[in-house]
Amino acid sequence: MKKILLSAVALVAAMSMNAQVFQMNGEAQGLSSDLSDVAAGKSWGAIDGAVDISNAFATQHKVVDCKNNDYIKALIDGNEILTTGGVQGNDNPKDADGGNPALTLKPAVSGAVIQLDAKKDGWIYIVAKLSTNKQYMVFEEGSPIGYKIAMEVKDDRISSSVLNLEIKGEGEFNYIPEGRQVQWVIREYLNDAEATTAGNGLGVLYFPVAKDCKYLAHATGSKISWSGIYFSENEAASIKVAKEDGTEFSILADPASVKNIKVDAQNGAAYNAAGQQVGAGYKGLVIKDGKKFFQK
Repeated sequence: MKKILLSAVALVAAMSMNAQVFQMNGEAQGLSSDLSDVAAGKSWGAIDGAVDISNAFATQHKVVDCKNNDYIKALIDGNEILTTGGVQGNDNPKDADGGNPALTLKPAVSGAVIQLDAKKDGWIYIVAKLSTNKQYMVFEEGSPIGYKIAMEVKDDRISSSVLNLEIKGEGEFNYIPEGRQVQWVIREYLNDAEATTAGNGLGVLYFPVAKDCKYLAHATGSKISWSGIYFSENEAASIKVAKEDGTEFSILADPASVKNIKVDAQNGAAYNAAGQQVGAGYKGLVIKDGKKFFQK
């Protein structure tokens, strides 16, 4: 216990050096690679004056490394969050009727859910190993809100290995409208309800927050694996992932990159500016709301 407490003190000290970042350290939380019980309301930590981070519901957790495709950290406006020491819960989030919150739009009452209590207005970024065959949800005070995902993923349907998805809400409070069902990331991105999975990638799930509001964030149909939280008063201008050798890769959409894709009208194949094929068997590239996808 003393070792855990000392590690926790060291973690708090490290956090105080950069007040915008919370770096998860599963071992300092008393967890290991084996599942352990974690109580509802357990505090994971805080970003001073910005957000308190806790475990919403009783479930088991284990330590995981969230790295993917050799990317070992995220850099948000230059602020570093490592993939090591991340955690993953054991139970899929369910609503009060046992349903999938992404389909029912009812908040989860159980499962692996991150609770975030905002202390000021701004943006919260959850660094995670994201999966394109999962749905993700964010609830503000019990209401589903829109969010964004930026991630690196290898798939020939995704231009430049960068997937940027926005689940849009409506009105002043960014609520997802009644009747909307949030599908797998790849299905939302391609606008194809039958699209198969494209795999995993390191990235961020992020959304605006309001002072004194409580947020529940999670994957559905599975569990989220996450390693840290970043808070900013304004939406970040730069989001990158990086490898151990220092190689950095931007995962924010570049509007100019649309010009670097062309579609061959003869066979439906798509090519990048270097002449490399990036998609096949599609009618053509569709650009909608700044997002790019190939239409079957």
